[in-house]
Amino acid sequence: MRHDPGAKPGVSNLIDLVAGCTGRRVEDVVGAATTYGALKKQATDAIVAVLAPVQQRYAELAEDPGYVDQVYADGAASCLEETTPVLEAARSAIGLS
Repeated sequence: MRHDPGAKPGVSNLIDLVAGCTGRRVEDVVGAATTYGALKKQATDAIVAVLAPVQQRYAELAEDPGYVDQVYADGAASCLEETTPVLEAARSAIGLS
């Protein structure tokens, strides 16, 4: 098993994914991988571990759509508050107001 993006892009991609998700060095991932199947399992486990908190938070938010709608509404109001003066100034500067 070796990390060679030019000659072995698929294996190298899996190695990079494991390294990126676990914080391990590429050399350490290569040294620990004995087979392609084992590397794929490591990549799967590492990606699932990284995404677990995201999935958990998504599930929490999905249980309260009213909260999500309120966050969107608050964000839209904040954006309008920040951008309206700039947009009015731009319209005035080009003679559209």
